[in-house]
Amino acid sequence: MLIASNWGVNLVTSGSADGADNIGRVLSHGFGVWKNNTNICIPYVLASISVFSLLLLLLYLMLYTGVEGITLSGSSFSLEQYISINMGTTILLLAGGSIILLVIIILIESFFIGGAIGMAKTTMDTGHTAINDMVTNGRRSIFNIFLADIAIGFIMSLGAVFVIPGYVAMTNLVNANPNLTGMVGSATSPYIMPNMFSAVLGLLVWLIYMMIISLVLVMTNYVIVVDRTGPLEGVRRAFGFFMCNKGEVTVVWLIIISAYAVLYVMTALFAYVPYLAPVLLALNFAISIVIVEPLGAVWWTDLYLSRSRGSLYDDVGVQP
Repeated sequence: MLIASNWGVNLVTSGSADGADNIGRVLSHGFGVWKNNTNICIPYVLASISVFSLLLLLLYLMLYTGVEGITLSGSSFSLEQYISINMGTTILLLAGGSIILLVIIILIESFFIGGAIGMAKTTMDTGHTAINDMVTNGRRSIFNIFLADIAIGFIMSLGAVFVIPGYVAMTNLVNANPNLTGMVGSATSPYIMPNMFSAVLGLLVWLIYMMIISLVLVMTNYVIVVDRTGPLEGVRRAFGFFMCNKGEVTVVWLIIISAYAVLYVMTALFAYVPYLAPVLLALNFAISIVIVEPLGAVWWTDLYLSRSRGSLYDDVGVQP
């Protein structure tokens, strides 16, 4: 066992045997802490309610307070006519509105994610937590988490470079031979299929790239809240933490991803069953925000604190 500090934070690194023992303690200790502090789900519930309410409000404004008639220079237009006449302006308004909506949603999520991580950290330090911990940590870290999410989103968007060759090839092929469209089964398929395969392969590589970035930088928000760092420093330290603890981070990440996958499969299996499908969808959503997300937050916080402090399990909390 040794202490690595070349990433700006003291990290405890270990061999495979120590790593396996540590991950077992993290999972059992984190589960015990979560079981005694189920109020950690409150930030996730409030975040879901806030975003859902915002979207409902926008839907209401669009459907029930939409302009039935617009008067310009003494002439009356229906909303559909106005949109068709001012298509460029409408597109700009929709694009601008979508960006503003996205920013608001990310800010809401950033506040509650910071609050949830702060509550998880408090449980590790004192054995219990309260709403005040959510408000304090959420307010302190909201903009740093927001900027970090933007930075990580930008890094993930760079993977679009894998899609460009196949997209350009398909576009050039169709533009040069308009009759090829819809003729995959004909003699022209040898021209279409290689380019289509290239485009699909590019999408698959982009997806894998985003999953890798998600894994490598998964600790960013936890570093920001626990260490009270800025967004770029949080990204840097999260990368360093992963490099020193690849096995533990990967195991926890796979466990949480598997939990979501199980919920998705359960929903998909009964997607076409009348009455049961919506009930199961609502139930799975409730399970994800009440159990999976808060438990995952506790595990990630537990892992980060145990590897950075080196002796978490002698502190206040639930013994593994």
